Order: sequence, then structure tokens, then C-alpha cells
Amino acid sequence: MLKIKNPLVSVLIISFNEKNRLSKILNSFKKISYPAYEIIVCDNASVDGSDEYVKKNYPDVKFIKSHKNIGTAVYNLALPLCKGKYILFIANDMLLENNSISELVKVLEENPNALQSAPKLLDFDGKPSVNACNFSRSFFGIDIRSDKLGDKTREIPHIGTGLIRKSSLKKIGGVIYDPDYFLYNEDMDLGLRIRLAGMKTLWCPTAIVKHGKPTTTIRTWSRHYLTFLAQRNSLITYFKTCSLYSLLLFFPYVLLVRFLLIMRDLSIFHFSNAFARLKALSWFFTHPSYLLGKRIENQKIRKVPDSYVFAMANEWKFLISLFSWGER
Repeated sequence: MLKIKNPLVSVLIISFNEKNRLSKILNSFKKISYPAYEIIVCDNASVDGSDEYVKKNYPDVKFIKSHKNIGTAVYNLALPLCKGKYILFIANDMLLENNSISELVKVLEENPNALQSAPKLLDFDGKPSVNACNFSRSFFGIDIRSDKLGDKTREIPHIGTGLIRKSSLKKIGGVIYDPDYFLYNEDMDLGLRIRLAGMKTLWCPTAIVKHGKPTTTIRTWSRHYLTFLAQRNSLITYFKTCSLYSLLLFFPYVLLVRFLLIMRDLSIFHFSNAFARLKALSWFFTHPSYLLGKRIENQKIRKVPDSYVFAMANEWKFLISLFSWGER
């Protein structure tokens, strides 16, 4: 099959009431060296005039707006509009180096078993940022900075941005992020769906993206609510991803780690955080029909055993992080 030298890339930019950030990232694309891309802004019901602003100042940019804020699932609304062979999903607080898209495309073109390629993330001042997440069989993530990943393309468990093959989406459920998650741990779920399909995510250090902090998330929702979402979503991912054997095997560990974290929160007087964790556990035990439905759908993706799905889990690093009071 003849390969196109520069296959079209559909760039999806998530936005929520941040018109100023949108202008910066859209202007930054004028410096991108890759010649074949389209841009689609995925807007979460913004009320700051983002839609009018983009239509007026960037007529070549497509704009799709949800009727309400649906979180990171808003990327999925743009999928029917994507014409590209590849889809790059990014946040509006990111700025791409001029060769980033070329490098990400190169990784997927050269590695047919990879479904996602991910960039090297730096802060705006050039300092190393969180670039990937290892994960534990307790279904908590472990942050990894870019300076800990080396200088060669390598496999990583999951990351919250990157380039994916449009043709492979149907292999992982037809969506980028699970529409039920809203925020938090949706990237772990995506990484595990990719592994369930027998594919992988590759980190590309030559594709550099600078990004800022998610100020809108912190400003809009309470810490209690965000903790609840993170805890609930990790439990959903556990239940829908594991084989029946692993589901039973990991269950005591999954509960034990959450109990230890609740005890830790109480010991340092983070009562609202402890309550959010308890609320997530309560939700988990009171929604069996929902969880069973999610599990049935997700297990349709499975092409490999759990030995492959969890091959990159790292309990030692997680436990070190947990007992050194790392944030979970």
C-alpha cells in the first residue's frame, strides 16, 4: 500500500471559557512546519464568546460546541468531522514546537502496532513536566517527568494527549475518552483500552509541546468534587478492564489502598478529601447494573490476556510514592 508522505492530521483543541488561550494556540499553528492539518475547536458550552471569536478571526478553523459542559468527552463530538488519517488531541494551554506533528506522525507510520504517539511535555519556561503515568494494579497513576524518560522513543502506559490513528478508534470502543468520565483518569482508561486491543502508546521525545497548568479546572470545581471523580473513575476502570480472574485477585488490594488513603487524609485533617473517597466507594458498591454494562462493552475490545494489559504496571514505584505521601 502506497504511503502518503504527509497524511492529513485532524487537530482537536479542547476549550472551556478560555478565549485568550485559544488565540495563542491558534496563532502558534502559523509556525508549524507540517503541511497537512485541519483544526477543530471542541468547545464545552463556553459563554465567553469563544465561538464568535474563532469564526471571525480564524475562518478556516472548524468549531463544534456542546450544549453543556461534558468534560474531555467533548473530543468525541468532533470525530465525525475529522478527515485526517491521524487525530491529535490537545488542550488549549499547549503550544507545539514547529516539528512536533511531523515527529508524532513519523512514530505511528513506523510502528504499526502503536495506536497512540505522545509528545514530550515541558512547562512554558522549558522545565520538565509530567509526561506520562505509570500505573498500579490498585488503578492509581504514578506521574513521570520528561527528564526521567530518557531521549529515545519508548513505550509508556498512558498520557493525556497525543496522536492516534483514526482507523483504530473502532478497535477501542469508537471514542477517544469515555463519555461517562467527565474529568480525571480518562487517560488511564484510554491507555488500558489501547492495551486491551493488543496495541501500545509510544512516547516521542523529539516532539516537544509546552503547556501550562489547568487553572480553569481548579477554578470551576471544588477539590472535593474533583477527588470524587478521580476515585470513582479509577474504580470504573478497574471493574471494566480486568478479566474475571484479575477482578477478584486485585479486589482486596484495590480496597486496601483506598482505605490507607482515607486514613492518611484523616490523619492530616483533610476531611473533605476522605469523604470524597468514601463517597466514590459508596457509588461503586451501589451501581452494579451500570458497572456490569460498562464491563460487557469494554470486554468486547479485548484481544490479549491480562499479562499484556498490565505488563507496564509498577507496584514498587507506586508503593514508594504512596508511603512517601505522594499525592494520589
